[in-house]
Amino acid sequence: MRTRILLSLAIFTFFLIESSAINYYDIKLAANDYLLIFHTTTQYHSKDSIQYQCSAYGNKIFEIDFDLKPVYSVSIGREQTQSQLYFVLSGIINKSTFYMSKITVNCHNNTDEILLKETVFFEKYRMSHMITSVDPHGRFAVGLTNTSLLYYDLINLQNFSLDMTWPDSKIFLPLAVDISNQFIYIAGYSSSKILDEEEEKVEVIVDIKVYLLSIEDKYMIKFYDVWLADQRFINPMIKLSLRVNSNNEHVLVGIPSINTVHLFITNKTLNRLIHVSSVTKFKSFRLTGYGWGVEWLNDDEKAIILNIDYNENNRVTADSYFEYYDMNNNITNPFSIFPNNEQNCPRFSKAHFLFLTSTTFALYVLNVEENLLIIPSSQPGYYSVEYLSSENLGHEYNLFSFIPNIVQCRPGTYKNESGTWSCHQCKGTTMNNLSSNHSTSVTCPQCTDKLFCPLEFINTTEQLFDVAQYTGYPETSEIDVFEDILMRNMFRTVCLQTSPFLFTIIVLIIVLILSFIIHLMRVSKRLVSKQRILTKCLRHFDFIEDGQCWFSGLISIVLLILLGFAINYSYVFYYQYPIESKYLLNQNTCHSNDYLNAKFETNLQFLNSPPGQLEQIFHLLISQEFTLNIELINTTFHCGHLNFQYRRVHSSVPFTCYTNGLTLYIFVKLSTHSLQLLLQLIGSDTIEAIRIGLTGPDILQMNNYVQKLNFSKVFNYTNRVLARNNQLFIGLQLTKIINITEGLTYSEATKYSGLWLPTFNFDIDQLFIEIDPSSDLTGTVLSLEFSETPFFIQNKQKPIARSSEIIFNTILFICVCLDLLSMIFLLNRLWFKPVVKFVICKLFSSNCWINQLIGENKKSTLKDIDERMMKMNCLKNEIQQHLDILTEKMNVLLRE
Repeated sequence: MRTRILLSLAIFTFFLIESSAINYYDIKLAANDYLLIFHTTTQYHSKDSIQYQCSAYGNKIFEIDFDLKPVYSVSIGREQTQSQLYFVLSGIINKSTFYMSKITVNCHNNTDEILLKETVFFEKYRMSHMITSVDPHGRFAVGLTNTSLLYYDLINLQNFSLDMTWPDSKIFLPLAVDISNQFIYIAGYSSSKILDEEEEKVEVIVDIKVYLLSIEDKYMIKFYDVWLADQRFINPMIKLSLRVNSNNEHVLVGIPSINTVHLFITNKTLNRLIHVSSVTKFKSFRLTGYGWGVEWLNDDEKAIILNIDYNENNRVTADSYFEYYDMNNNITNPFSIFPNNEQNCPRFSKAHFLFLTSTTFALYVLNVEENLLIIPSSQPGYYSVEYLSSENLGHEYNLFSFIPNIVQCRPGTYKNESGTWSCHQCKGTTMNNLSSNHSTSVTCPQCTDKLFCPLEFINTTEQLFDVAQYTGYPETSEIDVFEDILMRNMFRTVCLQTSPFLFTIIVLIIVLILSFIIHLMRVSKRLVSKQRILTKCLRHFDFIEDGQCWFSGLISIVLLILLGFAINYSYVFYYQYPIESKYLLNQNTCHSNDYLNAKFETNLQFLNSPPGQLEQIFHLLISQEFTLNIELINTTFHCGHLNFQYRRVHSSVPFTCYTNGLTLYIFVKLSTHSLQLLLQLIGSDTIEAIRIGLTGPDILQMNNYVQKLNFSKVFNYTNRVLARNNQLFIGLQLTKIINITEGLTYSEATKYSGLWLPTFNFDIDQLFIEIDPSSDLTGTVLSLEFSETPFFIQNKQKPIARSSEIIFNTILFICVCLDLLSMIFLLNRLWFKPVVKFVICKLFSSNCWINQLIGENKKSTLKDIDERMMKMNCLKNEIQQHLDILTEKMNVLLRE
């Protein structure tokens, strides 16, 4: 009877294996923090192969040339160290010979060299399929069949086999095994015969059991406990899953036949299995379902349960997913599911999932087509998303890698821990709040307004602005002669707070008040001496009447201030060329373009005209590399929802992107300046605004300079969102702008500067539509077309005045001012002053103080006359004496 049951199990198993073309006993995926190993078979590939990857995520994958076939399982210790770079392969040679092989690899030279391959063989007659597991620390490997236990010491390279006598079971088929630091856990089926008297036939009844055992030092098997499921089955099943948490001896057992997962705790003191709880998904009876795979992760505080749902028993239309559970609350409701709207990989999920395993840094999933998905762990507030799928050269499988820490939790969701799952949805009256500085919200604080909980968008308007780089040259002022410009600036009346004319008037008023005070000092006998000293000093400043008048000295001070303004303006005006000069930035707002030292010419020319001296700047403009910058504003789209393609060749375009708050930033390096791109956005999320711009580095060669490119434009429509259809179009035409700048001096070479001028073509009503909640469109395709116009804009500027002209005209202005003041004082002396004196003398008495101010002091005048008379008399007497002496000498001569 035992033989018949085994034969029926084998036939039924073979039928299921052939029908699915996959052996669900096999373990094809294993990983720890330092090694990733997976096995591909001949079903979907040209040959069996074993691949491994060092550091488990992000490095090159190597293939092992392994000659023993077939391979039943790959196993590795989950807590092996970096010095334990080995794993175990197990399989069958023939019906009576099994093997286990320890493979040691080299991860330091980045090569696929196998350092050691140490294989042991076990010969046991009539053994069924073997399952294998490795101790967490990589000390030993255990293989289990229905009749034997095979032991391989991976440290000392010793092995032995033990015959199995299963307690309370005549026939037991082990289907899942896992090892903790202390125990070995085995899940499988035992069968018994029951006679159905009504139908007069014998039926095989199957019981599900979980054994707890260990291997003693003397290579003896010691059974501690067994758990028996309370549900029995008439037909044998072929799939169980088991995973132990080695930190606290918590055990998950999945029974997909009845869509149930059990949680156990092992009492280390009593060595007993304690059933804690179970979860059953109420589905129709099937061979596969809830609990196809189980796994611990995130320091064993979280659990994953893999599900496979068949639609009408059709394997092609099978759906698969896995759920995350928080084991601090035992097995209750999942807090996250993969795939979902935030995390999805349609190209990988089209085939149902087969195996999964986790490490500290990532989660690995293998589907039935033996493609591998890697989901790395993301920090709190972020989750990993699909970015690019890359086919590894030399291998016939696809590797799908998610990118961590680039997508923040959207509004209404949160994530408190590092992990591979997406963000939790806030419940009740809580939501996450992204502040204006885009700091990552981890928890869900209480909402202040329940109407906006939990998924209301946060509208931001500070990003809705354009960035313009080119403003164009101004028109040349009507006054383009420096002499006229200088005269107009010195005597302008606008912007009086910085006008030289205003300051001159203010100083002139102060001078007139000071001169009046000096005149008053003459009236006082006590101050008259000081007044004489002061007037004597002021005559030294008299540039108008050659030092003869102290009042002219005061007026000369006013003239010096005006001349100082003139010299300063001339200096500044000289450096107000070209228009791009940094000196312009330091000028006050009152200086308009009328006072730029530049003449401008702007014209439009076709590109087919001879380039001449512009050939070099044209070449530099064409060689400038462009980076396309796109910002999707106020949206929950992330990098996993988009793709770039060339429009005509339909090939993928590499790009980089990240999210910050409610904005998705995309960067694409353009291979040419004229091309068409398709931006595909997959999903039903809304986009309130989109910004498109280009950046490019500056280029300098001799006297040719291509300016740094940086411009962008925001497309938005109030109370509308970006349309979801395949016909959105935005065109960008680029026009070359050539700026020709002549030298400021005659010896300075002409400079050529280039820049691109953007012109956007779009239909705002086509781009944006009103929000339609009933719309079932789940994708948007935006066509971006870049082209160059067949003409270019030529701007030319040259200086109005060079240094020699400015110096000459400034000196000329100084001389004119001196001559003008001299003429005014001359008119004052000849006409104005005599008339004023005459009028005052007629209107006021001679003793009036006004007469004393404008007239001479009479006493002083008479005294001066007396002194002069005395001097004249003395001179007359001296002359007379000399004449007398001369007469005597003449008389003497005549006598002789």
